Amino acid sequence: MDAPFLEFLKEANGWPWFLYDLRIVSARELLSERFVQDARDLIFVEQDLIEDALGVNAIDCLPIGISESSTDCILLLLDGSGRPGEVIWEDNGEIYARHKDFEEFFRWMTRYQAGEVKL
Repeated sequence: MDAPFLEFLKEANGWPWFLYDLRIVSARELLSERFVQDARDLIFVEQDLIEDALGVNAIDCLPIGISESSTDCILLLLDGSGRPGEVIWEDNGEIYARHKDFEEFFRWMTRYQAGEVKL
């Protein structure tokens, strides 16, 4: 798994309300059966959109950020994707942001929240 994301989990262990109702999951959630099932459900619902938009198999995407009220999600690409560590914020196949790793994504998202950058 992406080293910057693991470091984030070690230091912050998730971030509720990261952006509106979009949250970054905690280590506990990543290990819970409920989260794993929710993540599988999300990937299943958006599988074709994700695969077309990202050019990777949905099985090689790990949701690390999930919205409580929409299909927005933040995906971490896994080793099988050919682009491990890449972080993508997407909704129904529309890509809002794409970054080489979690650290770059996190820096961009804090600037986005501050109104310094646009989608």
